[in-house]
Amino acid sequence: MRKIIMASSVLLGGLLLAGCGNSSASNKGSSNTARSSSSSNVKITNSDISNLQDGTADSLTKSNYKKYASSLIKSYSRNSDTYHKKHISSSNTNPTKGDYQISVKNGLEMTYLSDLINIPDQNINGLKLFNTQYWLSSIDKISKSSLNQIVSGSDDTKPVFNSDNDTIKDGDAVVMVTVETDFKNTTDQTLSYDGLSGYAGGDYDFTTPDGKQFDREKVLYNDETTDVDVQAGKTVEDKDMIIVLASGNNLKAALAKVPNTYLQIKTAGAETKDYDQIDGTRTIKLNLKH
Repeated sequence: MRKIIMASSVLLGGLLLAGCGNSSASNKGSSNTARSSSSSNVKITNSDISNLQDGTADSLTKSNYKKYASSLIKSYSRNSDTYHKKHISSSNTNPTKGDYQISVKNGLEMTYLSDLINIPDQNINGLKLFNTQYWLSSIDKISKSSLNQIVSGSDDTKPVFNSDNDTIKDGDAVVMVTVETDFKNTTDQTLSYDGLSGYAGGDYDFTTPDGKQFDREKVLYNDETTDVDVQAGKTVEDKDMIIVLASGNNLKAALAKVPNTYLQIKTAGAETKDYDQIDGTRTIKLNLKH
């Protein structure tokens, strides 16, 4: 089932397959330079990263990034930091915490910050949610235009744990949680699932155990599970919800904003083709421990 992390994005389609790792650049160095390996004089700037991710990089930048990526992988293999333990290929379907991948084509460096964590199956009067899993991940350097291909946002939206004036800048690292599920309809009529992120109007369905509430309309997220139609007897696979938890000028800074707690989300239920509501709401608890 596992496809790519954050599979709703065309941008990431060339990076990872089902469960394939992500990778992240180092959390060291200046805010203007991704990293210069000790074994290489190649320097990659935030502008280079943006051009690579936006598909506007020239041949020299692409060549330099390829050298940079190779040096970075060698560096991590010699002396892994806290986050980057194992470089994995796109064929890896069982990633674990510390696995990472670098896409030379896209200029994307991603890493898994947790293992894949299972969520129990749910049966809503014949509409089954199964193979449901979630994981924490990061992109260590991302352009704002690239991020906009992954999640929907506006001037009023921000990562869950950023302060009100803490905005995302080009070249920032972002930490996110992804929930992915499959659907199977065992009834004789089309059923529609209304979304893992909850019902429209349920603006404070994102909470933490200490009672803190987050206005969902101000959170930077994307939910492919909203209004998913599943025809009678059919299966729909690999629909995900992505929530940006925090950003910072490097991975360490972004992750420091994410508390070691749970993010609780009250999900929606399902409905028939005649818009008759079917009960099925539940609260899922996403462990953000890192």
